[in-house]
Amino acid sequence: MPADALSILQEAVTRTATLNGSNLDLKTGTPRRGFQVRLRYSAASVSASTGTAKWVVQGSDDGNTFEPVSRELTLALTTTAKKGVEFLSVETSKRYLRLALSTISGTDATVTYAAEIVPGRP
Repeated sequence: MPADALSILQEAVTRTATLNGSNLDLKTGTPRRGFQVRLRYSAASVSASTGTAKWVVQGSDDGNTFEPVSRELTLALTTTAKKGVEFLSVETSKRYLRLALSTISGTDATVTYAAEIVPGRP
């Protein structure tokens, strides 16, 4: 799915461990109406039993110290690979944003995902 290069929060990546994404400089925070982060995931699975993947959008004033600015999104992982799209609402005055894969658990857990900012109300 095409996206404006300036709105990409996370390029497509396949992960088996947690990841704090790169900083996106908003310059002035979000617009008064806020926005949505569209998270597209695929090949989300474990090799045995069950597991979990959790993402959260984090914000920072200085680009170094981050705190959550969205709800945490939890995806249950099973041996059947999943794909889908989820949205996280964001409204913040923080200058910098990043997407964190804060948890990934389970036997051989893996997920491929990408995220971008899209218009929408939180």
